[in-house]
Amino acid sequence: MSVPPNRKAPNPFLFVGISVLSFAAFYLTLQHRAATYPASKQPRQRDSPFIPPVHKEEDPEKKQNN
Repeated sequence: MSVPPNRKAPNPFLFVGISVLSFAAFYLTLQHRAATYPASKQPRQRDSPFIPPVHKEEDPEKKQNN
């Protein structure tokens, strides 16, 4: 199939530009969010009752031997 003579192929720089602008907007939003409302200042989320707690101080080998 050939392209009709009255239709142009899409501009590849448009696709690259859109992706670069999208990445830049996402990055700048992350930087602004980290500076204005950091995660360390937010209240801790409640633990889910359906997920068992993880005890990092325990040795996994001791757990398997019991």
